[in-house]
Formats: sequence, C-alpha cells, structure tokens
Amino acid sequence: MRMAAWFWGLICLCVIAIVPSAGRAQQVITLAELERKAVQSRPQLDADDAAGRGAQADVDRAIAGYYPGLSLEGKSSVSPGNKLVRVELPGGDYWVSGSKDDIEEGALAPVFRYGLAIEGRLNIYDFGRTGAAVEASRAKRTAVQASRDVTRLQIVRGVRASYLGWLAAYELLSVTERAATDAKERSARVAALISEGMRPKADLTPVRSDELLAQLELERARGDVQKRKLVVEHAVGSPLPEGAVPDRALLDQSGSGSAPSEDPELRALQLEHAAAERAAEALDEGDNAVLGALGSVGMYGQPDKIFPSYSVGIGVSVPLWDGGADEASAGAAHAKSDGISARIREHEQAQEQEKREVAIDSANASKRLEMAQALLESTTAQLAEAEARYDLGGGGIEPIAVARAMMRRAHTELLLAKVARIEAALRALP
Repeated sequence: MRMAAWFWGLICLCVIAIVPSAGRAQQVITLAELERKAVQSRPQLDADDAAGRGAQADVDRAIAGYYPGLSLEGKSSVSPGNKLVRVELPGGDYWVSGSKDDIEEGALAPVFRYGLAIEGRLNIYDFGRTGAAVEASRAKRTAVQASRDVTRLQIVRGVRASYLGWLAAYELLSVTERAATDAKERSARVAALISEGMRPKADLTPVRSDELLAQLELERARGDVQKRKLVVEHAVGSPLPEGAVPDRALLDQSGSGSAPSEDPELRALQLEHAAAERAAEALDEGDNAVLGALGSVGMYGQPDKIFPSYSVGIGVSVPLWDGGADEASAGAAHAKSDGISARIREHEQAQEQEKREVAIDSANASKRLEMAQALLESTTAQLAEAEARYDLGGGGIEPIAVARAMMRRAHTELLLAKVARIEAALRALP
C-alpha cells in the first residue's frame, strides 16, 4: 500500500509539473505568416482603399458628360411693364403683353411673373473634351490603385526588417545562455579543484568575473529580445501570441529564391506618369468647341393666367479667352509629368545600385559564413585543449578565458553572417 501511494503521488507531481510547462510551450512564428497577417487590415491600406473609391467616383463623374442632364427650373419675379392685354381678333382672342407709354398712368406698376419648366441639356460633340477627361480619370484611378501595392510592399519590408532583428536577438540570446551556463559550470569546477588543492585560490577570481560578465550579457540579451519582439508587433499591427519565438530554420536557408517579380514602386511611378500625361492632354482639350442641344417644357404665368411652354434648340459654344487659366493649368500638368519622369529615372538608378549592393553583400556573407564556421571549429578545439591542460595541472586559467572569449566571438560572427545572408536575399525580393 505504501509503495502504491508513493507511486501515485509521484505521478501526480509529474502531472502538476507538466501542465504549467505545456501552457508555456513555445510557438514558432514564421516570417511568411507574419507577412500575410500584416497586410490583412491596416490603416494605411484602408486609406488607399478610400482613395481608390474616390478615384472611381471621379471616373463616374467624367463619364456622366456623355449623358444628358435634366433639371427642374422654377422662377418668379416682380417687374413693371409687359402687362397682359386681351386682344379680340377674327380667329379668336389673344393675350399679348404691353407697356404704357406714360409713367404717370402706372407704367411702373409691378407685375408678378412665374414659371416652372424641366430643362434638358445634351453634349452632342465636344471634339474630344469629354473623352480626354474620361481617359485622365481612368489613368488616375489605375495609378491610385497601384499605390496600394506600394503600401503593401512597405509594410512587408518593415515586417522583414523587424523579424530579422528579432531572430538575431533570439539567436544571440541562445549564445549568451550557453556562455552563461558554461561560465557557471567552469566556476564550480575551478572551485572544486581549488578545494582539492590542485589549483591556487587566485584562479577563482577570474572565473567568477567571467561568470558575472556572462550573466550581464545574458540579461542584456533578454531585454533586447523583448524589445525586438515589441518592434515586430508594431510592424505587424497586432500582438504576438504568448510564447512566440522566431523560426530559427530561416537562418539555415541558402537565400536563393524565386526570380523577383515586377517592381511595385516602379509600376506605380509609371502609372502616375501616365495619369499626369492624360491629365495634361485633358487640359489641352479644354478650349475645344462644344456642340450641344437644349430643350425645355413647362409653363409660365402672370399673374393668374397660365400658358404652356416648350423649346428645343442646338447651339455651339466656342471658348475665346479665359485670361490664360487653361493654358497655365496645362503647363502645370506637363511640368508634373516631367517631374515624375525624373523620379522614374532616379528610381531605376537606385534599383541598379541596390542590385549591385545585394550581390556584394550576399557574396560577402557567404565568405564570412565559411570563415566563421572554421573559426568556431578552431576555437572549440582550442578551448577543449586548454581545459584539458588546466584539469591536469599543466596550464593556467588565462588560456581558457581567451579560448572562451574567442568561441563566443565565433558564435556571434556565425550568427551575423547567417543574418546578413538572409537579409541580402530578402532585399532582392520585391
């Protein structure tokens, strides 16, 4: 019975110990997962969507120029003269308007008039004015829509940069944790050798200093990981789950991926340039003549007599002079187009420079990776030899400290080389 009770008690203790640790289980968060999450719903993207809806409304407004316009016109006035006079003729009675020629006999007496009509206007032909406006608004809409891809790219780039910083800090924390553990074990080992009389007491001071330095670096690395995690959460736009850790497998990737697709920034600039050109062309067409039709149907009266009314007509409007406003607007639009052309050339030059820098950084990271790996193997062997000599009483404590410092440097350089390789590969992507 005592053995059974002891056995089940041990099982319960194991369950109690396991359950909390399961709640603190680490969850690996990949870069691709955060990229997708970051572009799902962001204020920047919502603003671009709103701008896109506004650009579509401008297109609809420009297209409306092809369709007739209807309006209800109502008017009333009070003025002297043109009083209705009944005239009897053989064909019937007529009402005509007339005015007295003598002011003293009431020529200035006010007469109330009113009217109500539905008027319609139709642009029959404007020699390309409406067509140019429609093309300009459509080009602007396409350019505004392309800006959303640029915003998305900027968000993704921010996530990539913050994620690499988080991953580097997390890996550096692992290096400092191993260093702190090794320093603690070395301190205990030296203390044991001193107690056995195999090493002098003076050897304890440097190993204790090394242990404290390792603990100091460990605390700094822990704080850096927490800060980097906050940066990632800000870039993604939402908090990471509890126990989230970066994907360490990313550092082992060679960095060679698929061929880069179209540059969203260059495409957005090209579409913006096209929109500016269409806008300039629309302004150039602003002084074209307009052939239009005008019709109305309704009634008018004064004061208690009501008469039906309708009219249909065609007219031509030719702009002659507006003080140079249209010409100035067109000149400003052409200047804007020229400025965007310069920005396109600048962007293409910057992209070529970026490609060369990425190629240099990628090749340099590969060489650094090979050298850091060789340095790590050498320092590991150096540390093992120094510790073996020290344990046998054939060497001092200083070679161990030097070898340990070199090994930590090798681990750090290896990590930095891996991060540089992945960073160069991500910079090559759109």
